[in-house]
Amino acid sequence: MTATRHEHSVHIDAPVETVFAYVEDPNHFIEAFIPEEERRHTAAVDITMTPEGVGSTVRLTGRMLHLFHIEWTVTREEYIRNERIVDHVPAGKLVYTFTPDDTGTTFTLAFEWTFNLPVVGDAIDRVSWNGDRDLEHALTELKQAIES
Repeated sequence: MTATRHEHSVHIDAPVETVFAYVEDPNHFIEAFIPEEERRHTAAVDITMTPEGVGSTVRLTGRMLHLFHIEWTVTREEYIRNERIVDHVPAGKLVYTFTPDDTGTTFTLAFEWTFNLPVVGDAIDRVSWNGDRDLEHALTELKQAIES
């Protein structure tokens, strides 16, 4: 089994509590992660949030490569308020880490695909999205939204 991992961090001029509260809302993350031109093809159609965080789910629907209809469910596997969130996605996970620093928060976002066949993970990583570019885009969008 092989994994492809992308990880990036950004400093946000806001306390950890503010950053965490914003990012834990799946709608904010979807707005930041999915470029505006793609949002007309991708939507959260069902969001269920649990009081304890763990077990929350988001069902997404969209198109892959603008051709194929797909649906997937994101399930919150770990939730430590103001520290860490882990969301399970098909074939991988998203890890959000919130670290206080001298002037705000260092927010780290990691995405990992895991596949039994290396060629599948590599193909998805090259064709379906650009992991490094897309994480940077999401972090920039989240930073701007939180700091404004």
